[in-house]
Amino acid sequence: MINLLPEKEKKELESGKNRKMILILGVFCLFFLVCLILFLFLFKIYFFSQVNFQKELLFNKERELSIPQFQDFKQTIKETNQELAKVKNFYENQILITPILEELSKLVPRKVYFTRLFIQKPEISEEEKDYLFKINIWGYAENREDLFLFQKALSENDDFKEVDVSLQSWLEPTDVDFNLTLEIK
Repeated sequence: MINLLPEKEKKELESGKNRKMILILGVFCLFFLVCLILFLFLFKIYFFSQVNFQKELLFNKERELSIPQFQDFKQTIKETNQELAKVKNFYENQILITPILEELSKLVPRKVYFTRLFIQKPEISEEEKDYLFKINIWGYAENREDLFLFQKALSENDDFKEVDVSLQSWLEPTDVDFNLTLEIK
């Protein structure tokens, strides 16, 4: 097709096409912006509705948790925690007797046997608490010499102090029933 229009009209037609294109692109941009604004507005409405829904759920849960049954449960937990703190304090402050008894058993000669063992802590009312435990031992030794060796071994050990053997224990030369008292530092 041959275009016989003068140059001026060709330019006007070309500029008219350009205006139409700009107008169409402007309408599309305007339509896109309106859609974007509507989408953001819908997102805002959805977001705030979810926030309000979560607030309502939280409020309902708080109301449920404030019932007396839950308050009793909270009080029970508080009391249990206090008891656990006492138990923890007890275990942190306890004195283990097992290592002391193990040390004592290493010093016992073969021919000496215990029949009774009594361990006591110092009374609270006692003013001088220079020992942790007092141990009373009743037992049997084949002869006085074995009992003397046992008493000497206990006296030489730094963990034990004031090792006292009853006087009646020394009367028999053989088959000795003895009573021994010692204190643990």
